[in-house]
Amino acid sequence: MLLYSTLHLAGVKAVDHHGKVLDQLSVSIDEIKRFRQIDSRTPGHPESHLTTGVETTTAPLGQGARQQRWHGHGRKMARCNFNKPGFTIFDYNVSPSAATVT
Repeated sequence: MLLYSTLHLAGVKAVDHHGKVLDQLSVSIDEIKRFRQIDSRTPGHPESHLTTGVETTTAPLGQGARQQRWHGHGRKMARCNFNKPGFTIFDYNVSPSAATVT
């Protein structure tokens, strides 16, 4: 819900399947009212192909765990490539379960 409300408040415009920016919000207040309803643009698990501004999906169930793992790998790669002695840019952890990707 935080993602959908942020998209609405930021005024993110919808984009059609050809990439053309439309003159309507990606998430209208009516869609927010339909949160977690069948055929709404605001499902409980955001879908990247359904709503403009949603970059990734957490569905089907279990997908979030895979994304978390890849975010951990990205963190490791950024740390190895950009951190220098005495100059640490990337020093965050994605989550406890991604800590095994050190």
